[in-house]
Parts: sequence; C-alpha cells; structure tokens
Amino acid sequence: MKPGQKIVKLCNNMVEEVGERAGLSRPVKRFLAQVVLGMTKSGSVRLSEIGRAGEQQHLKTVENRLSYHLNSPQWEDESLREAHLLWAASTIRISQDTVLFFDISDIAKKYARAMEYLANIYDHDEKHPAKGYWELNVEAINEKGREQRVLWEEIYSQLEPDFTGQNDRFFKAVRRVMKEGFLGWLARRGERSPS
Repeated sequence: MKPGQKIVKLCNNMVEEVGERAGLSRPVKRFLAQVVLGMTKSGSVRLSEIGRAGEQQHLKTVENRLSYHLNSPQWEDESLREAHLLWAASTIRISQDTVLFFDISDIAKKYARAMEYLANIYDHDEKHPAKGYWELNVEAINEKGREQRVLWEEIYSQLEPDFTGQNDRFFKAVRRVMKEGFLGWLARRGERSPS
C-alpha cells in the first residue's frame, strides 16, 4: 500500500470510529472524513483550500456543501470531544511511562471583528494583547516518544456565559482524561491565563 493510501485509510478509520462513538449520521461522517483529509493534504483550515485538495468538482459547489455541513445541528462539541478521547485512549498503550502534556495556549484572530465570544488574550507569538480564544490541549506520549496522541482539545473564551475560570477547564480535562487510565506524570507547558 502506498503511503498516501495508508494515510487516507487511517483517517477514514479514525473518523468512522469517532463518528460511531459520537452517534454521527453517515453523511456527517463522510463530510468529516473529507475535511480531515482536505486539511491534511492542504495544510489549511480554509474551506476553499480543503475543497481544492479534495474532490474534482466545481470549487463553489464543494465550498457550499462543506459550509452546509458545518452548520449541521449534529455538531455537539462535548460528544465529539468525548468520542475522540475514547478513540485515542483505545489506540495508545497506557503504561507508567506514559506522559501527559497539558498545554494552555492562545489563538489570536488578528482580522476578526464579529466572531462569537471574541475575547482579549495575550498573543505570545507577537508579544502583545490581541483578540482571540484560548486553547487547551492534552497529549499523551508513550515509550520514549514512539507513540503520541492528542487526547483532548478545547477552544474557549472567558466571555462564554458558562465560563467559570481557566482552572475549572483545566481540571475538568485532567479528571476526564484520568478516567481513561492515564496515570503518568502531569506536565503543564506554556501555561497562560486569560487577560
């Protein structure tokens, strides 16, 4: 099997398993597989770039279809995050050598003006205050770095109505990941607190 075909097969298997666990419909799983492959091929999250990397249909048709699916009521962040965690935990060997990395970082949205809950953050790349969101990542690294999985990823804003604090978000992720049997060391890297 060629490397490109192997990546396509791995992406499709991952999307199928996560989609089943999250209870997604077949069209939404197909859409998710196309987006994951399109992002992998293009290296971009823009719908136009994802469309160019994928199907050989008219670009406007592909963009409209992708936009339609992004507005689907089936997108429930919590159930997708949970399904992804269960899939990732089932694909990595958990041992005493498994290290968990918790990373709180920022996503600056330099040109955004009307995005939902756009908040004040500190852009650590540009070294100045900016508008954007916070990102919490949890990764598991096993056996001298041979296996690595993103277990949890969450983007949030301190302006969300249910936001109770960055520590609450952090410890919620810690408690949820630990339920899957991860007992390795905890490491916080790049910790940043909301402005």
